[in-house]
Amino acid sequence: MTPNDRYRLWRERAGAESGPAAAMTEEEIAAAFDGLISFGTAGLRAVMGPGSARMNVHTVLLTARALAKAIPERPETFSGTGVCICYDSRRNSRLFAETCAAAMAEAGFPVLFFEDLRPTPEISFAVRFYGCAAGINITASHNPREYNGLKVYGSDGGQLVPAPAAAVAAHMDEEDLFLPPPALTFRQALEEGRIRLLGKETDEAFLSRVLETAEPCRADLSGFRIVYTPFHGTGAKVIPEALRRMGADRVFCVEEQMTPDGDFPTVDFPNPEYRESFRLAEELADRVGADWIIGSDPDADRVAVEYRTGEGTFEHPSFQAVGSVLFEWYARRLKLAGCLPDRPVLMKSIVTGRLAGEAARAMGFSCRETFTGFKYITAEKDRLEKAGEGRVIFSFEESYGCMAGDYCRDKDAVGASVLLCCMAAELAERGRTLGDAIRDLYGKYGYCAEKTVSITCAGPGAARRIARVMQDLRTEPPAEAAGRRVLQWEDMLTGTAGGPEADRETPSGLKGEDVLRYRLEDGCGILLRPSGTEPKLRIYLSALCPQEESGRVLAELEQWGRALIPDP
Repeated sequence: MTPNDRYRLWRERAGAESGPAAAMTEEEIAAAFDGLISFGTAGLRAVMGPGSARMNVHTVLLTARALAKAIPERPETFSGTGVCICYDSRRNSRLFAETCAAAMAEAGFPVLFFEDLRPTPEISFAVRFYGCAAGINITASHNPREYNGLKVYGSDGGQLVPAPAAAVAAHMDEEDLFLPPPALTFRQALEEGRIRLLGKETDEAFLSRVLETAEPCRADLSGFRIVYTPFHGTGAKVIPEALRRMGADRVFCVEEQMTPDGDFPTVDFPNPEYRESFRLAEELADRVGADWIIGSDPDADRVAVEYRTGEGTFEHPSFQAVGSVLFEWYARRLKLAGCLPDRPVLMKSIVTGRLAGEAARAMGFSCRETFTGFKYITAEKDRLEKAGEGRVIFSFEESYGCMAGDYCRDKDAVGASVLLCCMAAELAERGRTLGDAIRDLYGKYGYCAEKTVSITCAGPGAARRIARVMQDLRTEPPAEAAGRRVLQWEDMLTGTAGGPEADRETPSGLKGEDVLRYRLEDGCGILLRPSGTEPKLRIYLSALCPQEESGRVLAELEQWGRALIPDP
């Protein structure tokens, strides 16, 4: 069926949603009806609007019904009772969440439904706390305002890994996109007790675990001035309260960004990764005399910080550096408190830099590496702990996310905010900054320049163009990149490795994800990974070189990567 065929069918059968489709251009039709929206290990994520490839009540309902069929088929993934449902501040999030709740109630599942928006780590916690079979979270995390999404959690509180995700996708392919809505409405199911609301009691249970985890690292936060922004998202619900309960009495919130708003009116992108998103926070910090700023993305799984330098300006460090420093500080504080178990483990993703791994090994930790995404990190955490191979103390990845403790199984900006503020206050007490701590770590383990580049591929067939680039590189591995010889390549889809001096391909560590990694001469590295949620190719660059040369070296590597996808 062509996009135009699907478009005509949509116009005939989509009911109230058929109206907006009438004004679509040919280009919009080609993109919005280019097959069925993809359900993967990140669930759904797409631009909202009419279309089989878009986020709307039809595709959301289709996904919920597919999940309802998959749950009893996969007890190893969905082993509890009922489904927990949460949502964030984006447009249509409440509508999509109620649509899922009605579908699950119709299928016979007891539903626990958060009465209002909540952070992503809290639903991960709630699934485990209440013994649910699954969780659904309506969020597009840090994506632009046009997007929304649907994440699915298993009974372990982690997002789905490939096998159960494929089971849900298979049921989506079997169903008719235009089946009638549930006969039982959300309000009726609520009145009949099939849906139960969650509120303050769950918040209290979640916050108590956050603070319990941070207790061995408690610092004197009284008088320490903190500026916080949730970028119009869910962090406003719990992060200021968590900091106050930890003793912070000088928390200044960016009031313009405290109100939940899916249009994100004060920022171009609701992503703490971008320095420009912190403009209002910096202005507030200057007014109140704060040297420390923290910001969480709309679903509060990502967090970024800024600190005031000696020159009075604010620095926005990468999370490669921040996460590494936080890990070393957290591990050291646990050791001083006598809380470190035998065989402690640091867990990180393949795109997270070497600094944290070097620090872990120096402190007697083992360092485990997984594919990108906390679904893999938490699955490996559970596997190795059940096998008695160690205890994961801290997990993080470069995309501004980390997890400490055992209370949830996803990136957690709530717990991270508490730990980061305690660390910053302790540094300030000694007259030091986060920048000093980062430089100390480089002094111990060597400087490594790192950069992430995202190349957006626009127009119809964008994802296929990216896939073609990856396939071409597999068919003919490059002998050089950015003027440097390729010493070794690793294909993580096939689990093989090779190089110009290798007689044959050899098995490598990880297998099953569309990732290519190249080790180049001069200590440089390039990793390529298509985004699972957007038509983007993510390129991760690294260079072991003197800091003064890093800008030039990274620019050369980036130029090579950008040339992979020419304009259509």
